[in-house]
Amino acid sequence: SDRAAHPHSAQHCAHDPAPNPPTIPIAAFLRQAAAPRPTCDAALAAAAWADYARVRAAVRAAVPVAARVRHRLLSVPRREG
Repeated sequence: SDRAAHPHSAQHCAHDPAPNPPTIPIAAFLRQAAAPRPTCDAALAAAAWADYARVRAAVRAAVPVAARVRHRLLSVPRREG
């Protein structure tokens, strides 16, 4: 694995956290997936896939809500000024 070839990047991540952590869950997922972990690649891939499935489920749950809100906004009769 080429993570072992760059030991300083793990130290950098551990001691120098990002000043403004993004609030977007997908950004957190990507950062977490990129973070070095002391597990084998198969376990890492399984954890990343579980995170991806969780993010995708959250997005799927939000889509119908957004569609309903948009439909409600579009179905409001407009007043002619």
